[in-house]
Amino acid sequence: MGRIKCFSEWQSVLYCWSGPTSSSIICYMGTVSWRLFVVVLVASIAIACGQPEAIPTQTATPTPPPTFTLTPRPTLIIKGAIEADDPSAMMVSALNFLLDPEAVDISLIEKMGASGNTSFIPVLVDLLFFQGSMPQETIDPIIKVLAKLTGEDFGQFGWPDWFEWLGKHPEVKAPSGYASWKGQILSLIDPDFSLFFYDGVKARIRLEEIAWGGVRKDGIPDLIDPPVVAPDQATYLNPNDRIFGVSINGEHRAYPLRIMNPHEMANDIVGGEPIALAY
Repeated sequence: MGRIKCFSEWQSVLYCWSGPTSSSIICYMGTVSWRLFVVVLVASIAIACGQPEAIPTQTATPTPPPTFTLTPRPTLIIKGAIEADDPSAMMVSALNFLLDPEAVDISLIEKMGASGNTSFIPVLVDLLFFQGSMPQETIDPIIKVLAKLTGEDFGQFGWPDWFEWLGKHPEVKAPSGYASWKGQILSLIDPDFSLFFYDGVKARIRLEEIAWGGVRKDGIPDLIDPPVVAPDQATYLNPNDRIFGVSINGEHRAYPLRIMNPHEMANDIVGGEPIALAY
């Protein structure tokens, strides 16, 4: 049976969380399939957590969307987009609501609403996500048109509800060229996002259902081939610390939950096999 290993170079990190201890770690030394072991271990952790305590009912208060420091981009204007009644051209010109507010023509939004074309819904929902960076005179027409096209009026801070509505209506498709357009609008947050959105990109989920999660590309550093230590050297762990256990080809690893929390992913090689542990 191989010897189980635990991560080193985490001691300083753990001190920041709870301070050093001299307790030993309890590690599993099984020989079952690592896939089954991970499932059983995670299930055991879920059972150990028990039921959450009841939370007193509180009156919900709408939270205004965050503002963004957008990366400057040149103004994009498709000549005759409004007159041509071309959904793709109108979509591209709509980027001006973020790129150059002074060049905005509100009649573009009104034209989207008058068309009755539901393909504009994903475009307007994406724009509304950035409402913290738009003037109220631009936000109001977008909300009005969304209410008209969806039949739902979710109000000033209704972006989450319209985004959820969009997820429940897979029949709603964005105009042609939406993938690269979405890459442009997300690149205002991080230019690297345009690497993931381009015309012809293969996706298993609808691009209309993708929204920024709150961090830039590589904003959460993953663990890559971290050093390991034997159990008796892992004195920074507490006896009741939860771990993710992996056993492959006779090699065993224990990934402490409180280490995974700030990284969310570990890329490692166990038993000669590359693994990606996501949490």
